Amino acid sequence: MEYAGYLRASGKRGEARLVYRELKDPFNGDREIAETYGEEGNWNECIEAYKTMLAKYPQQGAQIQGRLGTLYQRNGKPQEAIACYQQSQGEPQSLFRIAECQAALKQYDVAIQTLVGVLNFFKADAPEAQYRIAGVQAAKGNKDAAIKTLKTLCRVYLNTPWAGRAHQDLSLNYGVDVTLGGSSKKDDR
Repeated sequence: MEYAGYLRASGKRGEARLVYRELKDPFNGDREIAETYGEEGNWNECIEAYKTMLAKYPQQGAQIQGRLGTLYQRNGKPQEAIACYQQSQGEPQSLFRIAECQAALKQYDVAIQTLVGVLNFFKADAPEAQYRIAGVQAAKGNKDAAIKTLKTLCRVYLNTPWAGRAHQDLSLNYGVDVTLGGSSKKDDR
């Protein structure tokens, strides 16, 4: 594995793939082979290698589907990415990625519904879901709803990093100052 890593780092990915094929752990070897194709920018070959792994390693199917979803999303294929994320069983992160893909397809209401699901069922990730809902609302062109959602985030999840991001967005993007005592438009002060 170390030798293959050395070859890969020195740009000899073809030689590294030969070494990866000889590993005692064939799953990790195949995964590293797939990733070398991605490093070369050969995304089609990378995706095909992962698809082959799905049949070869069904017990790691969820992990492989998650990686395929990321590859499809990165390569502008949101519909295929959604299908993979749905199979990946990586909630709530897969739901966040699905919502990103739905927004990319301009399915804003569906993306918001997906994020509301995170909000309702994954309480630890609710602040991030609320923040992402505001982003989808803004992308949809509903500025007032985005501002309201960000203000709610600041009020309900005050002690989270997402509230800090919401404060920043309200101030920089919408001209709204938010403090512990409330909010107002900058030009009203």
